[in-house]
Amino acid sequence: MMMSRKNARKQCWPGMGCVTAIIGCLLAAPMPVTADDAPTSRDVKDAKVALPAADDLIAKHIEAIGGEDAIRAIKHIKMNGRMEVVGMGMAGPATIHISAPNHSYTEIEIAGYGKIRQGFDGTHAWVIDPASGPMLLEDGALEQSKRDSRLHLLLEMEKWYPTRETIEATEFENEPVYAVKLVTEQGTESTHYYHRETGLQIGSVGMTETPMGAMRTTTVFRDYREVSGMKMPHTLTTRVMGMEQRITIESISTEEIEREKYQAPQQIQALIEDKKAREEQEKDDEQ
Repeated sequence: MMMSRKNARKQCWPGMGCVTAIIGCLLAAPMPVTADDAPTSRDVKDAKVALPAADDLIAKHIEAIGGEDAIRAIKHIKMNGRMEVVGMGMAGPATIHISAPNHSYTEIEIAGYGKIRQGFDGTHAWVIDPASGPMLLEDGALEQSKRDSRLHLLLEMEKWYPTRETIEATEFENEPVYAVKLVTEQGTESTHYYHRETGLQIGSVGMTETPMGAMRTTTVFRDYREVSGMKMPHTLTTRVMGMEQRITIESISTEEIEREKYQAPQQIQALIEDKKAREEQEKDDEQ
């Protein structure tokens, strides 16, 4: 029987956005939630600050991390690091692979929970976790995977986010930022925060659909360092429903990654074939 997950949403810095389903998997697991999701931005609109255009802020971020040429020069990224659920004693190694134009594979192994794998092969998005087994991602979750898996998403914002609007000058994580609202063609909204001085994107806020329902999700990007001519954040923190998930990147390689890395595992291939068979049967029934 095919299992699928729909409408998972998460807004991420391009190149580190392939952990969407990980949050949902952990929220579905039996664990205590001990704290509320602490607010990370304050409504401190500054009427004296003229609001730059959203596209100008995105362009400034691109220049701040190295520029368009540096971004396009990178075709593959492999990140090795460690993931932890803060305060819950859950941690383990994490590896993220991304290749242009749109392939991704993430693997996180958590002591006491098991190995979680998530991938996108250019067509199909999927996740395998110990709690619910193999699943194909559909609808909003599939669309999000398509965006998150694009290595050069920053250079394609007009295509993937047709609505881009600077909405306020405020603070995020006690830093002065401009808030930019982005809306996808499907109507999914998120707010990205760009530092007023450095131009770097330091976070985002949006909704994530999980097995427990829609959850407000805050993502924070820290510790930008240069790798192969491009600055990349080395700490990714996600807060949702009182749980804080942190991925600390220990090394990044831009060497070529073989396409075999992105091939769906046998369990997922079986689900894909099952889906095709059901779709063909539905077509026959309609005739």
